[in-house]
Amino acid sequence: MKKINYILICSLCLLIYTGFAGVNRPEVEKLVVAKLSEEQKIEMLIEYIKNLKDAVFIRNGSEHSAEEAAEHLAGKRKKAGTKVKTAVEFIVHVGSKSSMSGKPYMIKFKDGHTETSQALLAEELKRIEKLK
Repeated sequence: MKKINYILICSLCLLIYTGFAGVNRPEVEKLVVAKLSEEQKIEMLIEYIKNLKDAVFIRNGSEHSAEEAAEHLAGKRKKAGTKVKTAVEFIVHVGSKSSMSGKPYMIKFKDGHTETSQALLAEELKRIEKLK
């Protein structure tokens, strides 16, 4: 059931972002986001990271692909279990820094600029929640 809900949400988001005739995009986005649980927001943040194809993720000095970074965050999220209940907690406790070294996760973009994953994820969460 959870997987079906996730697929439905992702399908709706895809329709929203690719556009379809006769629909007011902001109104549909508000409808979809208003129904998102914190868990779904976390899944969307991980998916957002996974889709940053031209970015390099730097964790403890090592570079990783977007897909590797998303897998790492998903595994770390799973390990955190019920300690992380909200998307904000996910960003702060899972998605922003190494639990081993305490070093922040960095994202280097194709154009050469670098930013912390915490800043990027916080901005994406704002975008998601702004749609309400």
